[in-house]
Amino acid sequence: MTVLCVDGEVSPLNSLKQTLMQCPDVTKAFFFTDGNDALTWAKEHTFDVALVEICLHNRNGIELALKLRQINPDTAVIFCSQDSCHAVDVVNLHIDSGYLLKPITAEALQREIDHIKLVRLSGEYLLTVCCYGGFEVFDKKGVPLRFKRKRAKELLALLIDREGNSMTAKEICAVMFPDDGVKDQKNMNYFYKLYYELIRVLTEAGAESVIKKNGNGYYADMSLIHLDHVNRDIKPYLKEYIWT
Repeated sequence: MTVLCVDGEVSPLNSLKQTLMQCPDVTKAFFFTDGNDALTWAKEHTFDVALVEICLHNRNGIELALKLRQINPDTAVIFCSQDSCHAVDVVNLHIDSGYLLKPITAEALQREIDHIKLVRLSGEYLLTVCCYGGFEVFDKKGVPLRFKRKRAKELLALLIDREGNSMTAKEICAVMFPDDGVKDQKNMNYFYKLYYELIRVLTEAGAESVIKKNGNGYYADMSLIHLDHVNRDIKPYLKEYIWT
């Protein structure tokens, strides 16, 4: 397990280095006092856990953690702080995260690591998605999903690109059909055809719960999707779609 550690002070990082050496699951650890340096490193490396101090000198640790998750969505986050005043903020993020109070002991850190391992073993992705060098979608058995309408597949790509944020039908039309206008009823009718085609394909794959509705909005449940970052460094992102 590779751990990325960010703390604005050198002394806590040195203590953390000694603590991590006592955790048998940790095979590699990288340490940064500057959040921007950590982000630069994260764009070129893979890592399993980000251990982030909430109160950094040059940026908010929570914002940094969210940026790290954008780079590597499979990353589990462990926040650390001198007190528990930020615990509610962390809970409200609704991400795979933990919270440790300083000074961090090996026992407390190992409990968080054990929890991360348990969640990943019990979790079940319904889809695996590749976004680099061409958008491809696979079911739990690794079988590629087949769409009769290419734009139904594009609809799935758009919702995944929005990373769980809800979009209304009009907003989706404005992105997918920018030259036709969002008020055109034909576009709205076409959207619903694409939506029902998408649900049909997902249902056949046992993954209909990936797409959810929230009032008038539609969104992808990213907790059910494994984003495979193969070719990330050498291939363009969703190259076939003009809205990227």
